[in-house]
Amino acid sequence: MPDNITEELVVVLSTKASFEFKPLFDIILLNLRERNAASGGEEMLRLRAYEKLQGLVSQGAVRREVTGVTKKYKIGR
Repeated sequence: MPDNITEELVVVLSTKASFEFKPLFDIILLNLRERNAASGGEEMLRLRAYEKLQGLVSQGAVRREVTGVTKKYKIGR
């Protein structure tokens, strides 16, 4: 069963746009706060979101594109 963070990651990335982590996290945090689903401090949420994102990357659900030092994420395949 997906948790709130994974749900928001999938919703935002489903727009077919690619995102760097910072703007992606900002959108997810805003969405979670609107749903009153943001628990814990912002740094803890950032760590959990990054961990969930990396899990989706390792499963192949999300693709990471690296250009120089810039990493962008989008729905995979």
